[in-house]
Amino acid sequence: MKNTFLRISTVVFVAIISAFLGLIISYNYLNSKFISTGNNIQNNQEFITKILKVDELMKNRFFGSLTDATVIDGMIDGYIKSTGDLFASYIHKSDYKNYLKYATDGTVNTVGIIASPDKDGNLSVKTVLSGSPAYKAKLQTGDVITEINGSSVNKMSYLAALGKLVLSADATVDITWLRNGMSFSATLEFNSDYSGKSVVYGIFSSENSNFVNADSSEDIKRVLYVSIKYFDATTPDMLLEIVSKESVAGLPIIIDLRNNFGGDIDSLQKSADIFVPAGILFNVVTTAEPANDDNSTPYYSDQNEVSVPIAVLVNENTAKEAEVFALIIKEYEKGSIIGTKTAGIASIQSLIDLGDETALCITTRCYSLPKNGSFSEAGITPTYEVASSSVNFEKLATKDDAQLLAALLNFGLKYEEQPADPNLPEVPTT
Repeated sequence: MKNTFLRISTVVFVAIISAFLGLIISYNYLNSKFISTGNNIQNNQEFITKILKVDELMKNRFFGSLTDATVIDGMIDGYIKSTGDLFASYIHKSDYKNYLKYATDGTVNTVGIIASPDKDGNLSVKTVLSGSPAYKAKLQTGDVITEINGSSVNKMSYLAALGKLVLSADATVDITWLRNGMSFSATLEFNSDYSGKSVVYGIFSSENSNFVNADSSEDIKRVLYVSIKYFDATTPDMLLEIVSKESVAGLPIIIDLRNNFGGDIDSLQKSADIFVPAGILFNVVTTAEPANDDNSTPYYSDQNEVSVPIAVLVNENTAKEAEVFALIIKEYEKGSIIGTKTAGIASIQSLIDLGDETALCITTRCYSLPKNGSFSEAGITPTYEVASSSVNFEKLATKDDAQLLAALLNFGLKYEEQPADPNLPEVPTT
């Protein structure tokens, strides 16, 4: 009876494994690492033989209990982790509802944070939006979330952890995080009045008592400041509405992408299109060789543009689509990049529903720029490197935000008696 069970179990196991491998290999747009791995498995009978041998040994010799579902989930987890891709995840059936909740609502719109996986499998906070439940709980950029509702984050997949952070009106979320070696805890509560805006703006002017003209002239200088927190479907329209106002026509623009960890490809394309003339904005490639036209999809801009001088602020948490945006401004010679070297994450992930209440999140493509190519790992070196005293620049007083002051000085505005910086360019004419 036991042998019959083993034979049936093995057949089922092989069938599921074969289906899984077939699904993975069928996605011909996977990145080169994943393609290489898949092809090796497909053509390597030794792999299948070894899996069957291990399965047989475990079923016959293991002093414990196993289920096919546990074994399969564990094997797929290992497969995904073996790629070394921090953003890759296998969504278990037990986490599927949380995954769907995250895909629908997201943590940005409910909790108010953007976070990425760190090397230990925890969540590193990149952005905390003002007024959000996370902001009220005093989370900051740089904090590392280690527990959610009493469960260790590093034992969950990346998206499963984010899914558990999505708030609802009838439920709270308990989290624990680390900051500078110290542990903190809080209960996040849903706030119906909170709506996380992806874009905020303001105007700096020499009419303000804190600012004077760097050239000591009597003319009134004004600079539009736009902070893009992340790229989503609302971002392009919000940006266009701001820069189209009569009150800011012709003003130089500071676009703040610090702590912007990216977002949506279409939002990136539409947002960048506002500021540059007709041409190729960027390419999305599906292999390690961008020169292969068959595996490269170009994204274009039209001929309409807001033609004003631009300064882009970046830091180490500027990543993905935000890095592409900054490079587009550089490649079209629309302005300078000011701040510190960016994260260097050019990868693009795809969410793939496997049809059995499980899903994969895997890197399938990456960005490439017409002139600068891929910035993966290398990041973007600013035109003018200016350090900051804190990644939590939102909490700095204007006089202490060296990067913002450098960008304002770039357009001729000086904070009170702040000395001119000889390393910055001459003030451009608007």
